[in-house]
Amino acid sequence: MDSIITEARALDIVGEFCREITTIEDSILAVYLVGSLGGGYYRPGQSDIDTVIIVKDDAKITQAKMDEIAERYHIKYAIPKGFGSVMIREHELYPPYRKSEDEEFEFGVEIARLKVQGKPAWSNYPLSAVPMPTKELLIDDARIFENWSWREFSPAHQKLSMTACVNSILMIMRRYLMIEHGVFEFNKFKIIRTYRSHAPAIINEKAFELIERYLYSETFCETELDALREFHAEINHYYNLKLLGFKTSKSGLLLRPVIHADLPAIYDYRAEFLENGDSMDGTSNLRVYNNPEEWYRFITLSADPRTCRADWGPDTQYVCLRREDNRIVGMLDIRDRLNEECLHYYGHVGYSVRCSERRKGYATEMLAMAKEICRVKGIGRMLVTCVKENEASARTIRKCGGVIENEIFDPNDHSITQRYWIETSR
Repeated sequence: MDSIITEARALDIVGEFCREITTIEDSILAVYLVGSLGGGYYRPGQSDIDTVIIVKDDAKITQAKMDEIAERYHIKYAIPKGFGSVMIREHELYPPYRKSEDEEFEFGVEIARLKVQGKPAWSNYPLSAVPMPTKELLIDDARIFENWSWREFSPAHQKLSMTACVNSILMIMRRYLMIEHGVFEFNKFKIIRTYRSHAPAIINEKAFELIERYLYSETFCETELDALREFHAEINHYYNLKLLGFKTSKSGLLLRPVIHADLPAIYDYRAEFLENGDSMDGTSNLRVYNNPEEWYRFITLSADPRTCRADWGPDTQYVCLRREDNRIVGMLDIRDRLNEECLHYYGHVGYSVRCSERRKGYATEMLAMAKEICRVKGIGRMLVTCVKENEASARTIRKCGGVIENEIFDPNDHSITQRYWIETSR
């Protein structure tokens, strides 16, 4: 066996793989090469082998079995980095991508990669009929993936290995290109150049040089790796906030838009408020929705400028999670613009903290994070209101820079509403 796998040899290995899997499973529709072999940038002795297997919906073979076979090829031929085999059932090629949430990864990116890079290794499938994932689907998938990453990994970016650091930075650049510009660049040797050509806000020439060196099999010292880790933390923070609406605090809180997987925890949050008889501010009418799916549909429509109430504007629902146990400690919603009613009584932001987590400073941290999210959204002055009798809420608002403008009588509940403005640039 040759120690270095040439491109021709790699194709032979894939051919053997295709013959085996089509022998044991008669519901396979097509096998495609993706990655370096499919994209035309295979490097002998360094590149892995990635395949996508499209099967009928009723195929008996499982992803676990496909992984087992692929791992055998990885070991048998000593393939660098591995032999990948993503199995896709026919209906999964089309949105909505339930696979994204079920398996917690950016499945929409896999579909895009298949359409952009896919090179037939066995048979063909009419990929032209498969839609390219929309910006909204890519954002949803990225939020699911980042939520998984938050839950599974330490936020201490300085501990990232060289490989993890480089791959994560390239993934963030690729995500920026897809979401902001609709550009799908999967060739890792071209990502930096393509990224730089699309007016990015974050540029670091030293980091780019280090990544290029790594891609061409050069190493660098620990000091240089620390510099790359710092750049990773910077670019990750910026684009998570700008593209996905994710904001973290130094104490270990994450404020991010709701995803479908949050529903059980959100309804546990709701139950605590109902049990205590507390007002449920900043939850997009959660109190009145007994059915979680109905509430999720409501907030999804409310967040989209195309489907939100014309007289209200987009309204995005957020959850606030604590790092140590991934518990929802608070909820918050942000309205992009104000109608007459919001201008008087509700403001841009509503928020609440569950009873069992109060007096820990979470409300102040949440409002501070919301301030930065509003700044990115282009809201220069953020209006936050509270009932005059709620001195704790008023203190929170003032801590975040709130300056009271006036007090207004609310005829609906005969209360006095205090209206505070916060400059988001400060």
